[in-house]
Amino acid sequence: MPRVAEGGTVLIYETVPTKAVVGFFTVKKVVRLPLPTLWSLARGNAELTKEEFLSYFDGLTEGAGILVRKAVRFSRPIDLAELRTLWPGFQPPQGFRYLNDEALQSLYAKTECKRRAA
Repeated sequence: MPRVAEGGTVLIYETVPTKAVVGFFTVKKVVRLPLPTLWSLARGNAELTKEEFLSYFDGLTEGAGILVRKAVRFSRPIDLAELRTLWPGFQPPQGFRYLNDEALQSLYAKTECKRRAA
């Protein structure tokens, strides 16, 4: 499981249809729980059905999840071409990618979105 720090920021890169960073969320907590308990936390809050959830964790008895404190959708997505201007050589992550504070601040400046304490 990737290390996602509580209180950390996770950028949301939307592959289809926009190929852009569309927002971010703040991590409230990372949990590892038995699947029935994890589903009870996820249902109604996650954008997936129980069947999709069970299919994703097929063959496992427990799973990991990230509880979200705050989610923000940018008013203007930052598309792939602009990301590559901002960060030369940028390649969209296959799963996740760590960014330092300087990189995050440069992205927030592009969106006119100010990072606030959660």
